[in-house]
Amino acid sequence: MKSNKKRDLKLRLNLSLLDELGINLYSNVPSVISEVIANAWDADSTEVVVEIRKDGGEKIVVITDNGNGMTEDDMADKFLVVGYHRREGEDGETTPKFNRAPMGRKGIGKLSLFSIANKIEIHSRCQGVQGVEEDAFILDGAAIRRQIKDGKEHECPLSRIPFVRGFPHQHGTKIILRSLTKRILMTTAKALRKRLARRFGIRCTKNMKIILKEGKNAGPITMADRDHFSKLEYIFQYGGTNVTEHCLSDITVQNYSEDRCRFNERGVPSKLGKYSICGWLGFAKKADDLKIDGESINAIPIMAREKIMHEDILAGFGFGSMFTKYAIGEIHADFLDDGPDIATSSRQKVVEDSPRFEVLSIFLGAELTRIGNIRDGENRKKGKKEAVRLIPLLEEWFDEMGSDDRQAADSFFGKINKIGGNDSTKKLLFAHAVPAFEYHRFTKNLHALTNIDEEHMAKFLKIAGHLGKLEAVYYHRITKARLAAIEKMENAVVKNKLERVVRDLLFNHLWLLHPSWAEGTEVKEKSIVGNFEKCKKADANTDAGKSRVDILFRRIAGGYVIVELKRPGRSVDSADLEKQVRKYIKEVRDHARRIAGGKHPKSVEAVCILGDIPRNWKDGEDAEVAGREALMRQGIRVLTYDQLLSDAREAHKAYLKHWPHKENKILDAVEKIMEGG
Repeated sequence: MKSNKKRDLKLRLNLSLLDELGINLYSNVPSVISEVIANAWDADSTEVVVEIRKDGGEKIVVITDNGNGMTEDDMADKFLVVGYHRREGEDGETTPKFNRAPMGRKGIGKLSLFSIANKIEIHSRCQGVQGVEEDAFILDGAAIRRQIKDGKEHECPLSRIPFVRGFPHQHGTKIILRSLTKRILMTTAKALRKRLARRFGIRCTKNMKIILKEGKNAGPITMADRDHFSKLEYIFQYGGTNVTEHCLSDITVQNYSEDRCRFNERGVPSKLGKYSICGWLGFAKKADDLKIDGESINAIPIMAREKIMHEDILAGFGFGSMFTKYAIGEIHADFLDDGPDIATSSRQKVVEDSPRFEVLSIFLGAELTRIGNIRDGENRKKGKKEAVRLIPLLEEWFDEMGSDDRQAADSFFGKINKIGGNDSTKKLLFAHAVPAFEYHRFTKNLHALTNIDEEHMAKFLKIAGHLGKLEAVYYHRITKARLAAIEKMENAVVKNKLERVVRDLLFNHLWLLHPSWAEGTEVKEKSIVGNFEKCKKADANTDAGKSRVDILFRRIAGGYVIVELKRPGRSVDSADLEKQVRKYIKEVRDHARRIAGGKHPKSVEAVCILGDIPRNWKDGEDAEVAGREALMRQGIRVLTYDQLLSDAREAHKAYLKHWPHKENKILDAVEKIMEGG
């Protein structure tokens, strides 16, 4: 029979929470080691040493500080109490010796050690009432799990161990991590040094040495170990922060006093604002500079009490602007850690919809946009300055522009300058940028022409003159490219290349035959029937369906041109040539009429290109003249490769010789740079 006596009701804590608060709490090794370093700071240490070494063949991590140490009561009533609130206990709001604002808060950071080690030794020495006290015990992950399995919910007895020999300080604490997990076994001292340097503020590393040792390599962690200051070209410093000693000498610096660092409850800068920050925001030279050893450092962590509280506020802004890809920084906002705790359970972020964090986000979002615009303006100035340094004549080019064009050019050249490279590379980029920007002006001026009335003809003439200059520049470059194509064609002819090779070269450069043939619809080496999209399938079985032409060109204005090529070294007879080509002309005409509903094409003509004139024309000048006239009556024209290329080469050389803008120093200089001169 059940007793009428009521049981005492008690809130019970299950030790399985250790899994949630320990192993699953922290996501990376540096954040775990940081918790131990934070404890050393709170213990008024001036030095903490993190050592990675071997002990009897086992890799271990040893963390030793010279802080106050712990008495037996401190161990039992504070360190071993999960959830002990240091700031609300008898210890007070500041540390006893150096009046530091403590980093620790909830008393659960120590549990994170279980995520990287299965055995944790704690050795501590302090100055007690009765003199020096030494004590040591071990936290055994396996034993704790057995307690959990057996249903022991309230407490877990620990085993005392002998105090470590050779403790280097009169007081302090040594923590030894054994039976390491794979996570920390894969961590190198170099990577750990860099990441620890980024997790603590400048005041922390100045007032407490954090020394990392592995083998013979040892030394204090400094701001320089962050390995990102050398990447910056702009830095904006707030509230007296100064990290420029770690930056390159040519960095652009802007310092903001307390007035710019305070803001009100709406996130608006105010001298009397309730909130204040310090720290720095910076921009790298290139976005790729913010990727180090495969890791992106394009982030702005938020720190409170010299320790990371929120790993990256930048990711939450959702800016569409490209400048954020270059952004990095470190903002100290101690007010986030005052009052009710807003940190998430991982202790690596804060609750983002908390009022304190929201007001910080509003302020920093506006500040990033503001200094991003400053950076863009400075980049424009640098781009123009660098372009003029490398190509002095460009100063005259910039000066002759109107204000709108000059502003656009400054922006354009600023972006070009960001690409970087050595002087030779940048000079070439700037040279190519001139005609590219001129094209921008060209399209803008075309639009302007439509808005000019008869009373403003002077403006029309100015714009038309500018368009003429630009056209000359582009045609000059086209001419250069065509001469290179002619040389390539000549080499193929001299070497008596296969007909297919010569055909492909000519197909890609039809302007060799006629300037107007640079535009149109052309196909190569395809059956005549296949060249007409609307032919009936039955046509494929005719003789025409089996005939193949080298090139068939359809002019935009109407009519067709057949190009028949013979290998440069092949000898032909004009009668055989006429018979073959007349057949092609007839077949093209018939099929063109068929797809046009019986309407005759405007014209069908042929051009035959040979290595030499037909052999029956060599009997004398009269024979060649008569032969050409006979073929012309059939719509057939004969050219030799030498004649074709010689005419084209001489025409293009003549243009370059008399280029109408040689007197234009700027355009002439740009052309020479692009040609490698």
